[in-house]
Amino acid sequence: MANTIKLKRGSGAPGTLAAGEIALDTSNGTFYVGDGSAVQELSLGATPNSASFTAAGSIADGAAVAIRDDGKVEDIGAATAGTAVVYESAAISGGDNYTHSVYHPKENKTVFIYRDSGNSNYLSYNVGTVTAGTNAIAFSGSAAAIASADFRDNTVAYDHSSEGIMVVAKTGTDSQSFIGHLSGTTVTWQSEVEFSSNAHTRPCSVYYPTINRFLTMHYSSGGGSDLTMNTSKVVGTTLSHPLKDNEPMGTNNVGLMTNSIRGLVYIPDIDMVAASYAGNSGYDNYDLQLTVFGATTGTAGTSTDDDVFGRKIHNVYKFRPNSGTNFTQVESVVCSDYDRHTKRLVTLVESNYQGLHVVVSRVSKGGIYPESHLRLDVGDYTNFDSDFSQKHDIVYCDHAKCFVVLLQGRDLVNTFDLVAIQVYVHIDKHGKAYMSQDDAVSLKACSNTNGTWAASSYDTTAKRLVLGYADQDNSNYGTAIVIRPSANQRFIGFAQGSASDGGSVSVLTKGALDAKNSSLVVGGHYYLKPDGTVSLKSDDNLREKHWPYVGKAVSATQIAIYNEG
Repeated sequence: MANTIKLKRGSGAPGTLAAGEIALDTSNGTFYVGDGSAVQELSLGATPNSASFTAAGSIADGAAVAIRDDGKVEDIGAATAGTAVVYESAAISGGDNYTHSVYHPKENKTVFIYRDSGNSNYLSYNVGTVTAGTNAIAFSGSAAAIASADFRDNTVAYDHSSEGIMVVAKTGTDSQSFIGHLSGTTVTWQSEVEFSSNAHTRPCSVYYPTINRFLTMHYSSGGGSDLTMNTSKVVGTTLSHPLKDNEPMGTNNVGLMTNSIRGLVYIPDIDMVAASYAGNSGYDNYDLQLTVFGATTGTAGTSTDDDVFGRKIHNVYKFRPNSGTNFTQVESVVCSDYDRHTKRLVTLVESNYQGLHVVVSRVSKGGIYPESHLRLDVGDYTNFDSDFSQKHDIVYCDHAKCFVVLLQGRDLVNTFDLVAIQVYVHIDKHGKAYMSQDDAVSLKACSNTNGTWAASSYDTTAKRLVLGYADQDNSNYGTAIVIRPSANQRFIGFAQGSASDGGSVSVLTKGALDAKNSSLVVGGHYYLKPDGTVSLKSDDNLREKHWPYVGKAVSATQIAIYNEG
């Protein structure tokens, strides 16, 4: 036939081509055309199914990339951690002396709150800045006291309206609160305001933006073993407190609440607050208890104190994965955080004999409904006992669409590590949520369990998780580590050429033919691992991990991206 075109395939540029012949270089996807005497590259204009993006951080040629909410792309790589940096050269741990942190988005800073044993045990703070595109954090200012007194058992929350930082801490006999405003690396603190005439224990706070209130859940020595709630409000630079004192949250010997800042979580989708804690439901053991509550008015600043609890629904989740001889109960409810993409609340709990679990719940104005739970596989690390109780944290990292669980674990050779585990929420075809996890990643080796208390915050600008802890191998000094989670769940394609931070990079997307891999099995279906490399489908690596689908290999060096055939 006169109009027939012969297509040749092979690796590398062709030597000669007859007139009317076209060749495809399978190593890079380039087409060549011959005229009987010469061979030239065939220009097809823009590569089909490709797009140009701005790089966030450096990107290597052929790298798998993830799309961010700001429209930039970043190199998908394994979860990495920076070098540990000391922010307080004195012990900050022991007993109920916990370190907490909060991210200040306007100033782009992370503020650490702690008890400084090197300065008369004063309640103190320091301010760190994560270097853009890196896992480095710097403390340009000096540590300073919030109050010249021995305070402990603190909690912290950020007010997006007044841009204030509220801290609640206790003395031996009562509890006080502070409001501070950050400028640069210095916080100006208002004089303390009495939080409660009783000394609280295990507090956690959250800001409720619709009604311009701080909510603090805690145990009060004046309230027996029941869980209570106090409310506060910032007017200008002044904290008014308490507006509501010791509102009952739970009864029946409610104990074992979180030592984290995330026992309370604001849910913007329904304009309500979710509370997670453990309590006795009448069965001689503790169950996971979940409460969602909200104000009866949506007008900012006009709600009365009673309106804060105008909508309140309480659920008990009989969390008992083991009903045998070792009857399971919740040892501690560590903390919760919210996934705005799947609209699910995830709670990290510790159960006796059963290690650590994450529970995923659907949240609505009608209540909280647990859907499933996942027992964390910590790999070479053993189950957790009382030595590890309440040394955990969980934070949602928006850019990676995952939760990061931080914990201290004992490995098989009886050493202790700070460990990070990425946990993902998936929605099945029926709309029900389930979870998967990546392998545990060691952040730092430790000599034992004493003194290490993990508390974290998420830097929304740097897209990094900032871990604060007491370094037991360095005199329990206040220390910070920056963590970059893997973003493989946001995979969109492969970079064609390298790019530096802020530069332009071309990305092959769905429907394109990528030729940047090698040693592929023709016809095999490939998936993206957390380190950004591809893996052939197998029962072992896909049954539980739910890695994103990349595509089908059409040659030893080419993957048809998202080809389901």
